[in-house]
Amino acid sequence: MFFKKKDLITDEQLKQAETKYDVNKHIPTSITVLKDNQRKMVVKLTNRIDETGVIASSLIDTTQGISKAIESQLKSIELVVDEISNYSALAEEVFASIENSKGITHQTLTVAKEGSKTIDKSLESMDNIQSSMTTVKQAVGELYNKSQNVDELLTLIKDIADSTNLLALNASIEAARAGDAGRGFAVVANEVKKLATRSIESVTHINEILTEIKQSINNTSALMNETEDRVNIGRTLSNNSRSVFETIIKAAEETSAVSDEINHAVTKQNSSLEHVVESTYAMNEQFSMLINKVETTLLNTEYTSTSLKTLKKLSTELNSNNDSLMKELKSEDVSSTKLKSNAAYPLSTIDAMKCLDATEAEVFKNVHSTLTLINEHTKVSPGIAKCWRVLDDQITWEFQLRKGVKFHNGDVLSADDVIFSYERLLDPKLKSPNTWMLFDIEGAEEFSTGKAQKISGLEIINPHVIRIRLTSPSAGFLLNIGQVVCPIYSKKAFKNNGDIVGCGAYTIEVANDKVIHLKAFKDFYLGEPYIESLELIIDVKSIGQRFINKEYDYIKVDNATLYKAVMEKNMNLDVNDMLASYFVGFNMHSNHPIINNKEARQALNYAINKERIVENALGGLGSISSSPMPSLMLGGEAIKPYEYNPQKAKQMLKNAGISNFSLHLAARDGNQGGIFEKILKCVCEDLEAIGIKIKLSDYASSDFVGNKRYLTCDIFVSRWVADNGDPDNFLQPIFTPNGTGNFTSYNNPEVSELMSQAKEMLNPSKRLEIYTKISLLLKEEAPWVYLFHPKSGVAYHKHLSGMNINAMGFIAYDQLYTNI
Repeated sequence: MFFKKKDLITDEQLKQAETKYDVNKHIPTSITVLKDNQRKMVVKLTNRIDETGVIASSLIDTTQGISKAIESQLKSIELVVDEISNYSALAEEVFASIENSKGITHQTLTVAKEGSKTIDKSLESMDNIQSSMTTVKQAVGELYNKSQNVDELLTLIKDIADSTNLLALNASIEAARAGDAGRGFAVVANEVKKLATRSIESVTHINEILTEIKQSINNTSALMNETEDRVNIGRTLSNNSRSVFETIIKAAEETSAVSDEINHAVTKQNSSLEHVVESTYAMNEQFSMLINKVETTLLNTEYTSTSLKTLKKLSTELNSNNDSLMKELKSEDVSSTKLKSNAAYPLSTIDAMKCLDATEAEVFKNVHSTLTLINEHTKVSPGIAKCWRVLDDQITWEFQLRKGVKFHNGDVLSADDVIFSYERLLDPKLKSPNTWMLFDIEGAEEFSTGKAQKISGLEIINPHVIRIRLTSPSAGFLLNIGQVVCPIYSKKAFKNNGDIVGCGAYTIEVANDKVIHLKAFKDFYLGEPYIESLELIIDVKSIGQRFINKEYDYIKVDNATLYKAVMEKNMNLDVNDMLASYFVGFNMHSNHPIINNKEARQALNYAINKERIVENALGGLGSISSSPMPSLMLGGEAIKPYEYNPQKAKQMLKNAGISNFSLHLAARDGNQGGIFEKILKCVCEDLEAIGIKIKLSDYASSDFVGNKRYLTCDIFVSRWVADNGDPDNFLQPIFTPNGTGNFTSYNNPEVSELMSQAKEMLNPSKRLEIYTKISLLLKEEAPWVYLFHPKSGVAYHKHLSGMNINAMGFIAYDQLYTNI
């Protein structure tokens, strides 16, 4: 929007004007208006050329930086190639060493296996020895037992010999008594005694021999036990040795396997390194080609810069020539150009930092200005900052401010005003609902909660350069600071008088419950607006008729009645998809069983006929929504919406065990004749059709939002309009716990975590995947009854040009001009 050229008066038009009118006479008002428009267009054109020149210079610097970076990258690639070559040679050496190690391992494995076999034979011999020893021990045991038997016999013989000796003694005594008659018997008795004595002596001798034999047997047995112990120790040692050899064999086999794997990996790595080297050479070539293209781009950019300087000179000459021409055309002084339209309701505040409503936001967007601007395509363009760059840490942004930017009171803007404005927005005393817009800035959140005395991420380099350091990279930061709720105010005016003074294209002259009157700021830094004043009448009931009667120069078309009226009269009509959602919200703090039951909330999504709402309330200017996020943000409505099925809704409520069929509904502007009234009528009829009784409370929009009337009911009808095209900016305030737009008080840690992931995700496709997942979750959870995403139309009379309405439904008043 801000860079779009406007057509100047053509030579043919001037020729016709000269033919029809005497330049020395006054010329008609239409020419007078064209003259004034051309004067302002030339100034705006000069400003845009200057702005484009700055951008071209910045582009040259950036391109030179890219060129240097590519050269550095080329050197790095060459070093990488050298290192890879060295590494490849080293890998070959490693391969050879591993092959040698494999040979040694194989020898070790062979020796270990032979040793293991020898130990197995030794263990077999030890087993044979132990078996023989067992047999011998049994024989020795038997011998010992038999010697015991002999010992018993010897004891018996000794006993017999003792008895015989005793008998012989008795016989001798009896022979002595018998005298000569017993002399022969005495001889026999004596012989018997000798024999008994000899027997006893023999037994004693044999006993001694047996004792020696027993001792030998015991010694033999002890020796055999000791031998057996030694055999067992040998077996244990052999088994241990075998285990060691088995470990060695296993280790050697594993080493061999690992060596094979390493060899395979090294071989594969060498192959990969060859591909890497080839790719690196190809990359080197590509970088060489790229640097050539960068150098060509640099040359072209410098040519562009030179051309812009020439164009600026021509613009200056055109401006001078135009001034001379305007003096020659002795027209009347142009009368004040004034436009009229409507506003849905009065301003609830004059402080843009407290703004929550889309209608107020459009007014403030034209009254105040921001560091960056968002054009009609929801893209970032220069605002108070003429250019910016991100430093090497990727989180510090440096902004160069335009010189000579004036506030409405004539004060000149400086870096101090920017810092003051951001500190004021984040000041906990202000209680702004929009502080989260700046939470990407380091220390902003701590400052907003009173935990820090300053915002550590804000730094003034000089009066026209500031740096802003973020907590982490954020793709949406430039969009956030371009929001109307982040305006730059005059520090001096506020500190001295408490006045809120901005530097936008218009000033607020009157703001009451009947009219909002805006006046053009002639020193606006982007060029004096064409239209000197705008009058916005507070009106929602007679908009169409007043427009047809030409009481209004343009109107917003957002419902069926207006759409039909405009189309019937064949008026100019521009229509865009809006980044907005209309919905029925569930107050999650309510104790009502329908609110606390997911299946019941889903049932209400089936109960409401969204197609009827889009047709009856909007005249088709909308698309049925399936989730909070507008389809534009998801690259199209990829998620299937809830179908209209009242019978299914009834059955789901029955399955959920719902018995309480009365709901308290809070409406905003429900009887004002606007879009909310039409939505409300359809919603109530559909809910009553499935047996739900509605208790209705209606509030003005300012009361509904400002006093949080949505927390006093079970359900409510509302909307959410995007501040910019960034999905994070759209979702965070309405589904973050304690978010300023979270009217439902919905709290789902999984959704919060996914939003945090998406915010820091720079890859667009992956970011879209996360937001699609969030949308699916929210559809399933159903904290809203999803109604529609609106289209925004603007109808205007043929005398009005420069009309542009962006995806948020905002009109840039400074671009409007009339040709009569």
